Amino acid sequence: GRCGTLPALAGLLLLAHAAAAQESAPDIFSDVRQEGEFISVTATAELAVPRALAYAVLTDYERFAEFIPDLEYSRVVLRQGTGVVLEQKGTMRFLFFSQPMDVRLAVIESYPERVMSRSLGGSLRGFTGRYELLETAGGVRIVYNARFIPAFVLPEILGTFIVRSVTVKNFAMSLQEMQRRNAREQQRTRAPAPGTPAAGMPATPAN
Repeated sequence: GRCGTLPALAGLLLLAHAAAAQESAPDIFSDVRQEGEFISVTATAELAVPRALAYAVLTDYERFAEFIPDLEYSRVVLRQGTGVVLEQKGTMRFLFFSQPMDVRLAVIESYPERVMSRSLGGSLRGFTGRYELLETAGGVRIVYNARFIPAFVLPEILGTFIVRSVTVKNFAMSLQEMQRRNAREQQRTRAPAPGTPAAGMPATPAN
């Protein structure tokens, strides 16, 4: 019956949340709250990468679908100065829940410390979002805040769990992409120039 179902469901939720946390290398603090019709989301993490690199990933809109799960496409339809109009399509998934999503966003870029967005239409009514990138001694602290009204029905009991899971998963994928790009950049800068002998190898004598 219902009493037996809820503990089992709670167990599944805990397992899903633990799996998401385990997959995301950086520690992520997240909070999701229902505020009337609106849902408010916060996610924060610190990374040992340059702030400019983190900013570059967050504004690499056309490649989002390469590293963000369940995003079918993300494309720039207009760019004027620091303003961008984006169209994105994907699916919000959590356990048995699956909801097609499409959004059109107006984005304002403030290099290298801030990216702000608001909805122009689609699945998230009244959406506003904001990334803040704060330099730290070891790299960058990234703070994400968003507020929106879903233009679809979320399960009554699981609504905030679903939003938290999807937010943490997508945030973690973005952070991991930052780490991958940083690792590639470090490898590139450490690589010897063409014609330079490897460490420990004698140089070829000139004729």
